[in-house]
Amino acid sequence: MLFDAYPDGVLALDDDGRVLAANPAAAEVLGRREAALRGQQLAALMPSSALLCVRHELALALAGQRRRFVCDFAEGAVSQRAYELTLAPVDDEVDAAVLAVVRDVTAVVREPRALDGREAASRGPGDVARIGILVTASDGTPISANPAFCDLLGYDEADVRASSLLALTHPDDRAAVARRYEQVRRDEQAARHFEQRYLHRDGSTVLARVSASRVHGAKGAATATVTVVEDASEGKAAQAPAAQAAAAQVATRLMAALETMTDAFYVLDDAWCFTYVNARGEQLLRRDRASLLGHRVWEAFPETVDSPLYLAYHRAVAQRATVVLEAYHHEPTDRWFEVSAYPSDGGLAVCFRDLSERRWVEERLRQAQRLESLGTLAGGMAHDLDNVLAPIVASIGLLREGERDERRLELLTTIEDSALRGADMVQQVLSLARGSERDHECVDVGTLLEEIARIVRETFPRGIRCTTVVEPAARHLEADGTQLHQVLLNLAVNARDAMADGGHLRLSARRVTLEADAVPAHRVAGDYVRLDVTDEGTGITEGDLARAFDPFFTTKPPGQGTGLGLSTAEVLVRNHGGFIDVDTVPGHGTTFKVHLPASCSSPSTPRQPERTQLPLGQGEVTLLVEDEAALRDLTRQMLIASGYGVLEAADGEEAVEVLTEHGQDVDVVIVDAVMPRRDGPSLLAWMRSRGSTLPVVLASGRLGELDPPLEADAHVPKPYTAAMLLDALDAVLRRPSPGA
Repeated sequence: MLFDAYPDGVLALDDDGRVLAANPAAAEVLGRREAALRGQQLAALMPSSALLCVRHELALALAGQRRRFVCDFAEGAVSQRAYELTLAPVDDEVDAAVLAVVRDVTAVVREPRALDGREAASRGPGDVARIGILVTASDGTPISANPAFCDLLGYDEADVRASSLLALTHPDDRAAVARRYEQVRRDEQAARHFEQRYLHRDGSTVLARVSASRVHGAKGAATATVTVVEDASEGKAAQAPAAQAAAAQVATRLMAALETMTDAFYVLDDAWCFTYVNARGEQLLRRDRASLLGHRVWEAFPETVDSPLYLAYHRAVAQRATVVLEAYHHEPTDRWFEVSAYPSDGGLAVCFRDLSERRWVEERLRQAQRLESLGTLAGGMAHDLDNVLAPIVASIGLLREGERDERRLELLTTIEDSALRGADMVQQVLSLARGSERDHECVDVGTLLEEIARIVRETFPRGIRCTTVVEPAARHLEADGTQLHQVLLNLAVNARDAMADGGHLRLSARRVTLEADAVPAHRVAGDYVRLDVTDEGTGITEGDLARAFDPFFTTKPPGQGTGLGLSTAEVLVRNHGGFIDVDTVPGHGTTFKVHLPASCSSPSTPRQPERTQLPLGQGEVTLLVEDEAALRDLTRQMLIASGYGVLEAADGEEAVEVLTEHGQDVDVVIVDAVMPRRDGPSLLAWMRSRGSTLPVVLASGRLGELDPPLEADAHVPKPYTAAMLLDALDAVLRRPSPGA
């Protein structure tokens, strides 16, 4: 976890200042085991002289302030070392109230040297190094000075306390020093690091490196400034080569790290010009660094002017604050990035990470969620759609009675076929939403293509002509006929939209063999029936083709397309073990090639002609339980015309009343599975609990979803034809009794 991997020591403190957790770095820097740190008060780790100060700083941190100060840790830790503590209040709703970051700053504020036991015993913590320490009051009056500071300027401590901060400072530096110390007094959260010149007692100039920070005095009442002073003049020339070598080594390591980063990184100067670009930056920006260095970022990438990146960079520089954002970068990258801009005195450092893969996954997840919601919606609508289609189907039988006109009979058959296909599409959507499989059958491809061609000729603009060609070897195919019909119709509709000025739409089927060495790894070699849908339309651009099968992607204006046609077709074909290829030339048309495994060689069972003689009733009384009034009325008329008596109930509650009063007169029950009051399963359970053995015919469009399954004597799908219902009634009423 990040807490354990953090390079600095981190202590998590509760609101009493007790250590809840310590990372490995904290245990190492403090010289204690993690277990020994847990439960300890932060103040207990301090020397007694700093107790009140630490408690005061912790109280301010608990009150919401960020604090930073330096002190020595008490016995039990690594002795005679200086540590910087940063106390940061925690806003999240977690157990920890404050995070304490601990850094060993001994090397910064001290120059260790070996001391014999007597010298170490005679000096305090501030005297064990050749580092001067000066403590001044808020008005700049010296309060104390260690021997190292006195030796540096040639004074004794009494002389220092009798002087003033500015009197000890070189005249040319006094204005700047006064300004910096005023900044220190106003800023409680950071030290000021600078060089200044002091006046030695003999009148010479002493150049020193200075670190000044504000601290609280005893009981936290008054404030003072602690100044750590290091002589910067002695040996400065001799130390320069070594310092330069060390700096060069650090720079080399830093450069190697930057060049091997997995994130892109570049640096801009105060004129917005590139001064450095790492190797990953070249890859993601698709520019070599030689073409960028010395050029303004806005000139190299003019499309970013006034973009979120432009505004973020300027805000980071103006506010002197790090800005992080996610942004889309257009050509030449065409990718999403997480961008972090870090301002400095010399310009801006920018680190950016490629988020395209993550955004792609997130988009697919959102699409899956939308499809899941669509499936849930379809499931909720299925019952209502069945009830809409059921009266249409049920009325066909009544309209056929006494009809002799061949044209009218043909029209009734077309209406019935369309309604049943619509009902089958409802079941198809439900099966897709549930992820269930549908039964396949041997489909006559020629008949299927001619049916699509007939729809095209009757419903598409007259400027579109349609032809079909089917090779004998591709005449039959193992598939779900309804799903295959939907695939081809979706592709035909796309072709129509691509040919706004008319053109030729060709539907064809052929047998093809894909060899193993010519098939991509994600596809299977073998024999396929290839169904081609070819148009002479506008074609598809390369960018749109890459997303053509994405759910909800459409190039049509709002309100003219859902973006689900091609994605649905692709899913249906994939569920058949096939795939779709696309050949397209912008301005010259497109061919969608649907490949389906060739697994059938015999024709499907021809459609049975409509029977002229249906099984009739013999005066039996049916209890018809149906909540859809129109369907209930049509079914009642059909049953009466077919020789049955009918009692009606609008739901399960009414059915209970009818059975209670007239149960002895009822011979069979026809019940809808889904009703608003006491549904089919509840009614059947009530009947069986009272010993009723009346045969029950269940009517439902969602038989596979009943939980538990309804143990009826017969089932008919909704919407049902007269033949379906009469066959089911005849089966349960004429069923031979056990032992007969």
